[in-house]
Amino acid sequence: MTGEVHRLEEQLRRALEGEAWEGSPVLESLAGHSAAQAASHPIAGAHNIFELVLHLGSDYTLVLRRLAGDARRRTADDVWPACPASTGENRQQTVQELKLLNRTLRDEVRDYPVERLDDPLATGVPCTAHTQFIGIAQHKVYHAGQIALLKHALAATAASFDEESWAGHDRMTSGTSKRSCVPSSEIPMKWYHFLACFFAGAFLANAAPHFVHGVSGDPFPSPFAQPPGKGLSSPTVNVLWGLSNFFIGYLLLRLGKISHERRWNLFVLFLGVITMSIMLSVTFADRIH
Repeated sequence: MTGEVHRLEEQLRRALEGEAWEGSPVLESLAGHSAAQAASHPIAGAHNIFELVLHLGSDYTLVLRRLAGDARRRTADDVWPACPASTGENRQQTVQELKLLNRTLRDEVRDYPVERLDDPLATGVPCTAHTQFIGIAQHKVYHAGQIALLKHALAATAASFDEESWAGHDRMTSGTSKRSCVPSSEIPMKWYHFLACFFAGAFLANAAPHFVHGVSGDPFPSPFAQPPGKGLSSPTVNVLWGLSNFFIGYLLLRLGKISHERRWNLFVLFLGVITMSIMLSVTFADRIH
């Protein structure tokens, strides 16, 4: 391997993996953020981190194709590939594919004839082989800087927005990016979300007996009876009280971010239903007898 080819191969490695003279390489820039953050848009009009990682593989693919004699131009989908769900598994797979493409190209560069570095890679391609090889390294450094800026923006945003604001910000800025990759299950949960799930279950369980007795035309104990919870209230009062509990339960369901993807939220929701149901059965036992 000649000196110039060795230097090109070394620049390709350093741009992705490290040991740069100044600044952070791509893989170092990709460390230290979650899947939800990788899919969010802290800077309006800019691509997110996950989209950039997918994009970084496009020039590897292009140059490897030209090395094989294929001079076709890239399509828009080649340049910015479709963005899958931003999960930890998908992100790890994308980074591994990036590493593999880098190693494959470096192998090709090591064996490339130095006397052909000033020639086009394929017929009809305006750029020389040298320009294409070093251009990939430059492209990686450029986007590593973008990723670093996005991470700074993420840190600044996290100081003033909680995860509900993350989701709302993504909805507002989704029109500025070609594709949105935000999965709802990736937004982190806090303690008050689980508290909301528990009380949502409690209010929904409490709504059932009041609403059922009310629409059946039966008087039933309510907090508005005399004495409260022991005396009987009219069916109309119980219908209204049951509907109020349904509405509060619905609001708490929204706050608790209930979905089939969040198993712990569902567990806490049903725990609230079970707890309130047992309490109601004990409270109204004397009335039945």
